[in-house]
Amino acid sequence: MTYDPEDGRGMVECGGCKSWYRFDCIEKKRGNVVRKAVEVAASSETTQWSCRRDSKSKTMKFGGGTFWDLEEDFGCLNTSHFDLSTMPKRKGMSLEEKRQTILKIYHSTGAVYSLKEMEGLASKQGVVSQSVKDVNQGLVDDGLVEMEKVGASNVFFAFPGKAIASKRTATVNLESEVARLKAHVSTLEEKAAALSTGRQDSEKRRQNMEDYETALALKTKQLEEVQRFKDNDPVKIERLEAQAALCKQGVNRWTDNIFSIKSYLVKKRGMYSKDVDKFLGLTDSFDYVE
Repeated sequence: MTYDPEDGRGMVECGGCKSWYRFDCIEKKRGNVVRKAVEVAASSETTQWSCRRDSKSKTMKFGGGTFWDLEEDFGCLNTSHFDLSTMPKRKGMSLEEKRQTILKIYHSTGAVYSLKEMEGLASKQGVVSQSVKDVNQGLVDDGLVEMEKVGASNVFFAFPGKAIASKRTATVNLESEVARLKAHVSTLEEKAAALSTGRQDSEKRRQNMEDYETALALKTKQLEEVQRFKDNDPVKIERLEAQAALCKQGVNRWTDNIFSIKSYLVKKRGMYSKDVDKFLGLTDSFDYVE
């Protein structure tokens, strides 16, 4: 319970529903009598106050012994009235805490549950019911909870023995992987030691490295020049000329075939030359390639 008599911004917690309310809101109709009772209550470590929803006698009691009717005095639930600077923060369960809570239910009971049943049980343990479905599915995906289809619905169950066996198997696999990686690191260190032999830093080695860098830069420059003059490469030009000649032969061969078809239609079928040109899509420029 917190209270500042100067500005009245303090808040009081209901011992039943654990909701917090501003004193300004609950003392609107009773005035200073509430403030005085609150001041008395604030000085007592054993004070407990109950809101109208949780008080069977519909009275508000403070450690100082002051009572009054709450039937019309109380009801501030609007968060816009709350003084968040004095309101304690409630810490929700983390994802891992939710997982462990649901797993504990499975392991402690050894029973089979539907999703709805698990939502009810988990919510009693502090897990928000709307998140149970996703958390439970995550446990199924990780192999910690089994899911079986019974009729049109799914049921879920988990046994501690399987979880322990899974962890042991995972531990063995990880230990094997660690051993393999250690052996690989040892092999690489041996190779590095062998390669470093004869490569100790010296004036001669530094000069050789400089010469190597110079030669490498020169090679890169020459490759760039070769790439730039590649389009004028005599071998490439000769290859292109051979391909062009082959294409020319093919074009003229098909041109000759088309003229043969035109001659057949004119001479053997009695068609007019202009009608044949129109039928074959020929223009005045159609001719052999020189």
